[in-house]
Amino acid sequence: MKTNLVVVFYFGKKRRFNVMEAIDPLFCLRKQVKFLLRYKHKLDQITFVVNGETPELYERLIEPLKSKYSLKTLHRENVGVSYGGYSAAVEKYINDFDFFIFLEDDWVFCHDNFDSILVDSFQKSEDTSMVCAVSSTSDPCSHEIYGDHATVSIYCSSKEKLKEIISKHGLLPYSLNGYGFGQVYQTSLFFKIGSVIDITDDFFVRFLDKRGEQCWGDKNKEELVKQLDFLNEAE
Repeated sequence: MKTNLVVVFYFGKKRRFNVMEAIDPLFCLRKQVKFLLRYKHKLDQITFVVNGETPELYERLIEPLKSKYSLKTLHRENVGVSYGGYSAAVEKYINDFDFFIFLEDDWVFCHDNFDSILVDSFQKSEDTSMVCAVSSTSDPCSHEIYGDHATVSIYCSSKEKLKEIISKHGLLPYSLNGYGFGQVYQTSLFFKIGSVIDITDDFFVRFLDKRGEQCWGDKNKEELVKQLDFLNEAE
């Protein structure tokens, strides 16, 4: 059983910058490398997808991670934002891995064996299509407007379920009509082909957006994944 973590980076102007990212455009890349080295995992491959231009220091910054793990980089135009990047990685590697974990550059996994946790959750049911933070339980307002979808852009799915979606759409589809719509469009498809496991049942998830801090799940539980806005100085 092989797992591929796909992380999509964009180093150009974003809709929202982390405070530290505004000071250091490579902040997300530095932290992603640091956290993937800090926490235990058994990933068979890490795929960094760079949407748009690649910074000069990119190869130097990823070297510590590349020397320890199988790390591949895909370069593409910034089409379809993160979801276009997810689609490109799936198109290239769909036959090489059993599971895919998708992550945006301003989030980091902050729990040992995060990959096993996600895959094990997926395998609890034969009908599972995706593991994510589900909008219906964690963000009622968003769910009322958009219906079932992942409320943050991090999820796990299997080769079989991804191929099922590809067979209907020709690829893992993504939207060209805005970030929020893209998130809803891609992740909502998994609700149509199986049951979705909600990670907020076991882990606390928080997210900073234009409304302020959004909290989902029990604050007394551990975080599996963390938005970089919430890192403390020691991290």
